[in-house]
Amino acid sequence: MPAFHFRHIKELYPMMWAKGETLVKALNQDMAASRSSVAELNGWATKVTLDIIGIAGLGHKFDALIFAMLSLAIGLPIVCLIPWKMNGLFEYLTGSLNELCFSMLKEKKTAIMEKEDNHFDVLSLLIKSNNFSDEAIKDQLLTLLAAGHETTASSLMWACYLLTKHPEIQAKLREEITEALPEDLNNDRAVDLAGILEQLPYLNGIMYETLRLYPTVIVYITQ
Repeated sequence: MPAFHFRHIKELYPMMWAKGETLVKALNQDMAASRSSVAELNGWATKVTLDIIGIAGLGHKFDALIFAMLSLAIGLPIVCLIPWKMNGLFEYLTGSLNELCFSMLKEKKTAIMEKEDNHFDVLSLLIKSNNFSDEAIKDQLLTLLAAGHETTASSLMWACYLLTKHPEIQAKLREEITEALPEDLNNDRAVDLAGILEQLPYLNGIMYETLRLYPTVIVYITQ
């Protein structure tokens, strides 16, 4: 899909980096508030990946404000077959998600008609193709939200887990990244962040090994 072409993804690296910095600040604040050196990463990982997929895929800033709702609404269909009080809440949250998707669709259509939309995201492409009904686009958005950020969050958590289990590798990775990045990274817009990160063998090796050991979607037996 053109919206996820590598050339376009490279342009999103600074945004992803900024979200990563925000995540680190949030983790530090969380640990300071609890007076602990241990942080529970699961919730934070899903929030940051939701923010990223929102901008990259939908051209929409979630700021993780709806994550609590989203995490409950997207679940296995089997849950609906169990007679318990939470079914009513699931139905309510699912309806809220549908309303959210239709609202984003309406806003994006208006922006496109008024030529205010220059973002090359999935939602824009679906609308401009004229091949999908509003209902079909809404279903695509729900799928993108569910599959796009949960899988990435899972990989992020496994990578962090492995790095905590192997502090010597963590130290070597930190050294590689620190040496490669310029000191004035946040203020120098000319820095090719994507080009730098793509050339770091240790970083990329850790990413690939994490996906090999703990694939989010298991298709092949790991070797």
